[in-house]
Formats: sequence, C-alpha cells, structure tokens
Amino acid sequence: NAIVGNEILDGQRYGIDLADAAAGVRIESNTIRDSGDEGIHVGTGASDNLILGNQFVHSKEENVYLLAASGTRVIGNVMVDAGAAGIFIKRSTNSYVADNIVFDNPIQVRGGSRDNVLEDNALRGPGSGYVFEALLENDTWTYPHNNRVTAGTVFNAEICVDLKGAYDNPVQGLAV
Repeated sequence: NAIVGNEILDGQRYGIDLADAAAGVRIESNTIRDSGDEGIHVGTGASDNLILGNQFVHSKEENVYLLAASGTRVIGNVMVDAGAAGIFIKRSTNSYVADNIVFDNPIQVRGGSRDNVLEDNALRGPGSGYVFEALLENDTWTYPHNNRVTAGTVFNAEICVDLKGAYDNPVQGLAV
C-alpha cells in the first residue's frame, strides 16, 4: 500500500490511520493539514511502515502518533504547530525517527517504548525538545528505556531533554 502525493485537509479525527496491524505501508510526499486529532495515527500492531517527506500543519493533538507499533520509520518530515507533540511514541519499539524538522512541539517517548532510534532531528522551540516519560496504566508503571538520541539539534526550547521516570536512554552528540 502507498499513500503518495496527496493533500489531506480538515480531517475530523485523523489525516491517515494505519489500523488493524497494517504493515509495509509507504506514506510519502503528502501535505496533512488541520487534522481534528492526529495527522497520522499508527496503531496497535502496525509494523514496518514508512512515513517519508510529508508536511504536517496544525494537527489538533499530534502530527504523528505511534501507539504500540513496531519498526516504523519516520524520516525527513516537516512538522508545524501541533496541539501536543510533533511525534509521539507510546508503547512502541524499534522505530527509526530521523532527519525531521519539528517546530513548536517536542518529540515525546512514553510508557514502555524501547529500542527506538531518534537521529539527527531538528527541534525548534518554544516548547520542549525530547521528552521521555513514564506512564501509569492499570496500576502499573511502564518506563521508556533503551531508546537512543543521536546528533541533531534542539533550539530555543524551555527544556531540551526532559527525563521523567525514564532509564537507559543515551543522548549523544545533540547540539542544544
């Protein structure tokens, strides 16, 4: 499956939704604007999907949301003015997030997310840069761990790297 070269405007909920364990989908060179919730939602069980070279403007919550997904690649996107996070990674594994430009919002890694690589992204304030945050679900705490930030920049952020109950997440070569 491929979603390439579209203009997706004013979605009531999501601009694009990868649900029911969607796999191998390529989402490339789209403009996704004014989504009612998320620009792209990559849901539970989705695997090995590629989000490449898209432009996101003003998603009500997150521009890209990975929820219990694995092997997602988010590369070379430009993200502006999300209500919450530019990229939100929750309970997801083995994702590769690289060469994205994120204005005004953090890249947030939450809950039991692990083994994700965040490489050479450019985050521009005034919000936070990278946020790693524990999550309480069903009376159990889960913690982001073994995620890696390599290179890239965080500019004009209130907090460049925010660790809230996270462990074993090395940050190396980041310019702040």
